[in-house]
Amino acid sequence: MPDLAICRTIHDDMKAVEGKHPGRFHRGSRTVPALKAAEAKRELSGCGVDLGFPGVVIASELQVLALDAEELRRFFKAAADL
Repeated sequence: MPDLAICRTIHDDMKAVEGKHPGRFHRGSRTVPALKAAEAKRELSGCGVDLGFPGVVIASELQVLALDAEELRRFFKAAADL
């Protein structure tokens, strides 16, 4: 699972590539630290508003947790709220 600094580097790089090649890429997707719900919510919100990234990418398994794990409910709630 990437930490917040890595997520932000990924987002900045994707936005820069979009700017260099207008029309070639549809839109970037957000990468967030899903097990850290507060950080994930801030990054989801910032990327959606500031960068215009409409989607989010998470792994199909996070530190051996399945996507329906209790630990991920706060992340999914934050994403749904946005």
